[in-house]
Amino acid sequence: MIDSKTRDLSRSFFDLMEKEKIGRFEVDRKMNLQVFTLTMQEIRTLLEKKVPFLDGTKGGLIIGEKNNFHGGIYLIRPYFVDGHFQNKFFLYAEVQPGDYISSVESCSTHVNRYIQLENSIENFTSNIKSTSRHSNKIDTSNHIHSFIFLDQLPQMIFSNATFRAHGDEIIDLDQ
Repeated sequence: MIDSKTRDLSRSFFDLMEKEKIGRFEVDRKMNLQVFTLTMQEIRTLLEKKVPFLDGTKGGLIIGEKNNFHGGIYLIRPYFVDGHFQNKFFLYAEVQPGDYISSVESCSTHVNRYIQLENSIENFTSNIKSTSRHSNKIDTSNHIHSFIFLDQLPQMIFSNATFRAHGDEIIDLDQ
């Protein structure tokens, strides 16, 4: 989860938000940390400025340009307090092209295997294979900043290295 301590990792994102006077850090007492939130109206404002918000609730492979100082790909989740949607979303993570998001359904069924794959030592070998299999694609190409909506229920986020090493198995489990 992106909190105030990781602002420097996404400096251009926070510069954009400050310039547009959008979003704010709030203290989430349940999680005991600061979260960056966007209201529904602020999301509409960004949409009017042609900032894409993509559906990641069904999962898929993130494709597009590698993030750099000038932009990024951000995951956002609905913000709930005591089971009630607060009409806003919180910034959950920053991802890269090549990362993979699972569906909610497969995450609930295969969470233990997913955690094993993501934590696998194999990810760090030079013998990385790519998958030729097709999966849902979340296309962030041609955008400086992209947002991907996640479900309120858990979804697994696989690193590029994990997906390159285990993509076929991940796709099989995710279908």
